[in-house]
Amino acid sequence: MPDTVPLKLFLYREGEHFQVPVRLGEAGANPVPIPLLQDLNGHGDCVRGRFVRAASPEDADYIVFPYVLDVFINVMRAMSVHYFIRQLPYFLRHERKHVFFHCQDLGDPLFTDGLILTSTPDRFNVDDPFQSTLPYAPGGHVLRNAPDFDFDAIDLDTSFVGALSGPLRYDLAQSICAEPGLRALIQHPGTGDWASRSASYLHMQDSVKKKALEDRFVSALRRSWTILCPRGNGSSSIRFYETLCMGRIPVHISDAYVPPFGEDIDYSQFCLFIPESDVKQAGRMLRAWLARRGKDELMAMCRRARQVWERHFRPENHSDVCLEYMRRHLPETKTQGQPRYQAGPGPLAADASLRIITAPGHYANMIADERRLWLNAVPQETIPPPGSDGLRSPADRLVGGVPSPVTLQELTRLCELARDVPENGTVACSGAPSGVLSIALANGLVTSWNFSSIVYGAEEWEEDAATAGASLAGYKSNIRQARVQDLVRTVEGGAEAFCDGCVHLAVLAGKPSDMLMQALPNWLGKIAPGGVLAIIPPDKRACCALAVAFARDKGLAVAVDADQALIVLRKPGEPEPPAALANRKRRLRPVRGAARLSSPKCQPRAPKPPAPAPDPHGQRFLVVKPTGGMGNRLLGLMCAVPYCLMTGRQLYVDWSDFMYSDRGENVFPRLFKIRGVPFSYQLPHAPDVYPDFWSRELTTNSLVEQLGIDHMDPKVMDATRIELCGRYPQTVAAFWSFNLDPMQAALDHIREHLPQFSNLTADGVCGHVMKQHILPRPAVSDQVDEFAAKHFTGPMIGVHIRHTDMRMPLEETLRSVHALKQNMGARIFLATDNQTVERTLARQFGEDLVTMPKRYPDNGKHLHSHRVAGMTNYEKALDAAVEMYLLARCDAIVRYQPSTFALVSWYISDIPAERVFCVQ
Repeated sequence: MPDTVPLKLFLYREGEHFQVPVRLGEAGANPVPIPLLQDLNGHGDCVRGRFVRAASPEDADYIVFPYVLDVFINVMRAMSVHYFIRQLPYFLRHERKHVFFHCQDLGDPLFTDGLILTSTPDRFNVDDPFQSTLPYAPGGHVLRNAPDFDFDAIDLDTSFVGALSGPLRYDLAQSICAEPGLRALIQHPGTGDWASRSASYLHMQDSVKKKALEDRFVSALRRSWTILCPRGNGSSSIRFYETLCMGRIPVHISDAYVPPFGEDIDYSQFCLFIPESDVKQAGRMLRAWLARRGKDELMAMCRRARQVWERHFRPENHSDVCLEYMRRHLPETKTQGQPRYQAGPGPLAADASLRIITAPGHYANMIADERRLWLNAVPQETIPPPGSDGLRSPADRLVGGVPSPVTLQELTRLCELARDVPENGTVACSGAPSGVLSIALANGLVTSWNFSSIVYGAEEWEEDAATAGASLAGYKSNIRQARVQDLVRTVEGGAEAFCDGCVHLAVLAGKPSDMLMQALPNWLGKIAPGGVLAIIPPDKRACCALAVAFARDKGLAVAVDADQALIVLRKPGEPEPPAALANRKRRLRPVRGAARLSSPKCQPRAPKPPAPAPDPHGQRFLVVKPTGGMGNRLLGLMCAVPYCLMTGRQLYVDWSDFMYSDRGENVFPRLFKIRGVPFSYQLPHAPDVYPDFWSRELTTNSLVEQLGIDHMDPKVMDATRIELCGRYPQTVAAFWSFNLDPMQAALDHIREHLPQFSNLTADGVCGHVMKQHILPRPAVSDQVDEFAAKHFTGPMIGVHIRHTDMRMPLEETLRSVHALKQNMGARIFLATDNQTVERTLARQFGEDLVTMPKRYPDNGKHLHSHRVAGMTNYEKALDAAVEMYLLARCDAIVRYQPSTFALVSWYISDIPAERVFCVQ
């Protein structure tokens, strides 16, 4: 690594810029300094001149946090560490200048645009766009004995000495042991000669047993040509670097790991990489790989492995590795991303400080370890003690061991209700001083990836409360145990503590009817437009009657559970809750006029309605509702993207219908990501929606065609969706389409306002949108890459045959495929919704036919509209998306003209139009 101008680093100083969280001390954990601090001289500069200390953050190339974050994450969890990072004094102003070290096995996302130097990078951590891989330092027992080039002493093809810490390692061990002719040594805690049942000898306390296993590991390295290096709990293994250090060939098995300096190092010269999906065939693959190489080639690979390790990965050079990554990353620190944090008013009346709020969708990809959250950890209500009458007072009821006036069933409903809170929202609760309400509501935020909202416990605590957990100290203790303390605050004084119109969800529990009627008017004034006031009454019948009367008097929408356990009052301006719409007869409402963009072809057909009240945040949205299958709904989305580019509206794509969703969650963000277009991960809530039809149906989890309307009728289309050449004053506009007709009608307008589309046909616009703006998530793209690498070994013809709800003419299709196959000398990839079709083509084309493993519904039913045994709706959607992108990887496509599925594949691909054959 050549010497260059030293980097200028500003290092945070503990006690001056930050304090180590008290939680670490309580857990007996000590922070670990980063590797760079080992090279400091008396002036705080690098002893080898690779960096100097900057006087201020503004003058620095980088701002560096001085501790490795592993201990912080182990104690606090990743979400809490993200909040801690965000509070560093220079983070909000210079986020992209920051450098963090993360060197433990579990590569938790920290959701930052800073540079993360990590030993466990993960291709799937899309939250952290800037990750660079740090090498592991081999153990001293390996360093003392490496390298070893006594190749005549090698008597094993491969070996593995270590813990089988996961199914992948078990499958690998079984595959290696079952392969005939492969000389292998496999030793792990399950074998009889293992010295200890400890999961890993690296952490053994017994020094004698540990030394024996270290010697055994080194002996296996020396005796083997290759060393099995499967991923463990992290995305890789220290074993990979110990193998290079010894001068042996790693067999690396991990789909997630990104090896360091991949642009400089050709790892294929001294490593064998096996995909995780092939681990059960690893023995056969390794034996075949070794059979193709002679001893001289294997020796050269071993020497090359050691040379690479000496040049790049020696422990004494780890600081240089870090600085080299930082030097390469410098251009990114100069670029400006979209503002990630803004100042907004705080919700408390007595708090004049501004609250940090996040842009919509900011936390959408952050992974929440829900299994660690307290409410989801199998909470159970206690059984009445022996000898009692089987009854308990509300104050004696326990949920997860915490006193609660609310049942577990009611808490679960509240958890679901909290999922409708907008990002940066405020939640208030009163009536459970033990914190159980706050924990449930925080869980609801977490499970909907909403980490920017805050829950306030507005209680009257009694510090001398006899019931454990009912004091303020008990409340805070319960919140900490639930690990939701970063989402929860405490405040005293009830509704009076909040500013008017700032609370999006308030929950009142356990209040008798007289106290409830005194509290309701006060809380109602604090609820934001469209917000919710939820009541869990102890005396159900009386409270329910009073609450309904109150709602009618104030003009509120009201919904009451069948058992009267939960009463939901919603302020005007928001659609009623979905439960209240379940049996409502759906009718079209008259279409109101709207202002439109100036275009001779798009003139207003009705007077412009009065403009509604402006959105307080100045944001407007386009909600794209679902219709049809995968191809139809993507065509509708392709129409919507140019409209958002023209108008600046934030796009929300609703795929929460039960064709592809299992519990009403929106599966679109799990399959696709939107790039270059303002995007919202939360369904917007606003009092003004256009067309008016959607003011009551926007939250309904159904296909458009299931809403009791004739969606094929042009008049219905006009009444239920915007036009792409119109401008509308409403905060929320709704759109849907199963074809490209809306784009065709507005194509001239799109060309006029978006220069990138000025010379394109509608097909050209769709191709641009699918390649630049609608991209597959790793859940899709990784499966496509893996399948194509394994099966698309030459020219491929992609054939899509729809043969259930649509009947593609099979004989004509087969004639076209046979002729094309003979002309191209290609194999065939078949995507179909019909098992009989798959069998028919298998008989005709034999081994030249490639298909994805797939399950079909019984009796020849349509694949995506009917249940498939053992398969979730999301899995059906995932299979469809993977097949669609695999068709796009082919060299030609045969498609059925009425079906849109393969049409979208063509838009994704680079296949010329003359290679797309359409069967009429």
